[in-house]
Amino acid sequence: VTYRIHSFLGNEDTKPPISLSSADRVNPGQASEEDQRRALIGHSEGDFSIINGGRYLTDTLSPSAVVGRIGGDEFVAVDFQQSTDFSKTYLKTVKDHAAKFNEQSGKPYYVEISVGTIEFHCNLEVDLTEMIKRADEVLYEAKKLRKKSIQRQNAK
Repeated sequence: VTYRIHSFLGNEDTKPPISLSSADRVNPGQASEEDQRRALIGHSEGDFSIINGGRYLTDTLSPSAVVGRIGGDEFVAVDFQQSTDFSKTYLKTVKDHAAKFNEQSGKPYYVEISVGTIEFHCNLEVDLTEMIKRADEVLYEAKKLRKKSIQRQNAK
C-alpha cells in the first residue's frame, strides 16, 4: 500500500492531478446508519450492502486507485484523474453503476452511497488529513441532495 500511495506523489509537470473521494452510505434518518440497516435487513444483508457499496468505488476507478473502508459505511478512494471533467464523469459512473446493481440485485432495498470528490496535485506539502476533510465537506453537501429512504417503493 505504501508503494501505491507514493505513486501519487509528483508535481503538475510530471503527474496528473489526483481525485480524492469520500463516500458514505445514505442515511435515511436520525439513528445510526449501521443500526438502521441491521434493523431493516439484518446483519448478513447489512454486510452485503457495505461490501457492494465499496465495490461501487473499486469497480468504477482505475486499477491504480487506492480504496479503503475507514469505518462503518465510510470509504476513501484516491485515483489519478482520467480526464479534465473527472469528478463529474466519475460521479455519474458511480450513480449508473449503483442503478444497474440495484435493478439486478433482487433485494428489497437499495445499496446506495453518496460521494464527495476533490481534485489536487499530491506532493510532500499536501496535508492528506485536510484533503479528506475537504472531500468530507463535499460529501455532506451531496448527502443533503440524496433521497431520504433506502427502501424500494414496491418493497413488501
